[in-house]
Amino acid sequence: MGGKLVKISENRNNNGNTSENTEKGEFRRIARHIGGHWFAAAFLKGMYLSGRFTKEGLQDFKNLEGRIKNSKLDSEEKKMLAKLYRDSDMEDGWDTTFTYDIITYRLKGSSSMEETEYNIELLKAWREDRMEKFAKEEMVKLRTKELPKEVKEAFTKMLMVGVNTSKLGAAEAVKNLIEIQYSNEKTDKKLKKMRDAIKIIGYL
Repeated sequence: MGGKLVKISENRNNNGNTSENTEKGEFRRIARHIGGHWFAAAFLKGMYLSGRFTKEGLQDFKNLEGRIKNSKLDSEEKKMLAKLYRDSDMEDGWDTTFTYDIITYRLKGSSSMEETEYNIELLKAWREDRMEKFAKEEMVKLRTKELPKEVKEAFTKMLMVGVNTSKLGAAEAVKNLIEIQYSNEKTDKKLKKMRDAIKIIGYL
């Protein structure tokens, strides 16, 4: 749900060149000047903080309850995911998007139960408005984790940037922390993801 992007068509003049003399053209010019990380942060803010669903997105979200009920998960896990769904704040874009992702990834089997529970802890921290505290606790936990030194340092920096920006910044920092920790990618790819995430989070 959070990964569905809308491609904005370019405005072109008669010579086939993109026009800068329009509202969209001006926005694209500014975005190019500031950089892609600023643009990504602006997109996240718009998507998460507006609290508005597209018609398709709203229907996808509403379908979750039936998908949980008809899944092959055991009854206890169904109850856990159903409660997660029912407790979602429909006016909170970050809450609903992340709720959708957690449940969908688990239904598809693309996340382990351990990763799912970790993400649920993050979602609860968001809902209970203790995001900064949660991110700081994750920084403390990193000290005892067996990770390459450069990875641990990058994780810590990402969390620090998140805590010092906003509730959304802290949430995205921890979200990236969880996703990258459970990724099977090589260290260099993980570090690149974190470098990009740090730049984006800095604008949140």
